[in-house]
Amino acid sequence: MMDVINWSYAICVLVGLVCYARIESKPLRYFVVFLAINTSADFFLTGAPLASERLTLLTRGIYVVLKPIEYGLFVAIFGYTQAGKPYRTIAWASVGILALLGLYQLLFDLDNNSAATNVILVKGVFTLVLVLNYFYELLISDEVLYLTRDPLFWLATALLFFNAGNVVVTGFYHRLYEYSPSIAKSMYYVNYVGNLVLCVLYGVTFILATRNNKADEE
Repeated sequence: MMDVINWSYAICVLVGLVCYARIESKPLRYFVVFLAINTSADFFLTGAPLASERLTLLTRGIYVVLKPIEYGLFVAIFGYTQAGKPYRTIAWASVGILALLGLYQLLFDLDNNSAATNVILVKGVFTLVLVLNYFYELLISDEVLYLTRDPLFWLATALLFFNAGNVVVTGFYHRLYEYSPSIAKSMYYVNYVGNLVLCVLYGVTFILATRNNKADEE
């Protein structure tokens, strides 16, 4: 199943790279580059010829570094819709908090089984708050909005769908695994479905960002 997930991300990255030059938002272009790096890391970790213990530590180390960067890019992307508001300051402060947590886990707590999980959970909660604020801004807006044409809408939808499931699954996985490994593994399939949906909606986001540019030029 991980091969399917990895190749789904690879296709998503390919779409992003094709669209890259025509995406106006710099943070969104940076996110395409990040996604390419992250996907390459996942392919490497899947096939790395390392002992199990070393591979586990390497995986945790990569995740606690990459997850805060990913969240920072999300804040930058959505920051353009929240310029001049106190929420933007709070959002960037949350990036600092997540970065410090990742640094702590990397330097002092990497042997802990939940080292990467802690960072992923906090990042998931922060991301949910970020996108829920975006949707709240849409609800109170007086502007006429064409949401299906807005790449940010699809990105926010992707992050809401994925993180709502991921926070629950990741939060309970290790605890549930102690009592019933089979149920825990079955529950983790929610994450697989979430990743597939995420890839599709990322692709939609990149394509719409390109189409918006074409529409502006016309």
